[in-house]
Amino acid sequence: MSLYHIVFLFLIAGALAEHIKKKTPKVLFVSAYVILTLMLCLRFGQGTDYFNYASIYRFLPADPIAAMDASNHSEPGWKFICATFKMLGASYPVFIFILSLGLMLLFLRFLSRFGGNRKLLLLVLFYHTLYLSYFMSILRQGLVIAVFLGVLLPWLLERKYVRYCMLSVLLITIHTVSA
Repeated sequence: MSLYHIVFLFLIAGALAEHIKKKTPKVLFVSAYVILTLMLCLRFGQGTDYFNYASIYRFLPADPIAAMDASNHSEPGWKFICATFKMLGASYPVFIFILSLGLMLLFLRFLSRFGGNRKLLLLVLFYHTLYLSYFMSILRQGLVIAVFLGVLLPWLLERKYVRYCMLSVLLITIHTVSA
């Protein structure tokens, strides 16, 4: 049985405990969240696009402005982010670590705000689609989704429309799916 299956079973067991107790057991939630974060941050070669993104990262210049005009497949905002990390001397695994940590922190913000007493159930639902597909493999879309859940959705509900629109336009430069 793979680590991914074991973690999924752990999440299901936690969601069942959460359902029985009618509240989220803090130790189970923190344990599950830390395990998911470590798996995401410390991965190497995991996800279908890991090496494709590594290639984009490797061939971009370390100048964020020049990188936006580079002729490889990617939106200018993504190239800017990658080139900024390269300029700071970050290797691709370090970039993945920091990006993954950011994704998980944004998702934690969403869970804290909207999870209520069902945070482990939300982790079960999050695991197979958002985590294993978008956060693990499709990094640009994963970043856009994480920003939407952690920042844009609260702004939308708080009716902070100007902020919402400005950040939405910025996210389009990372991946057009955000439109």
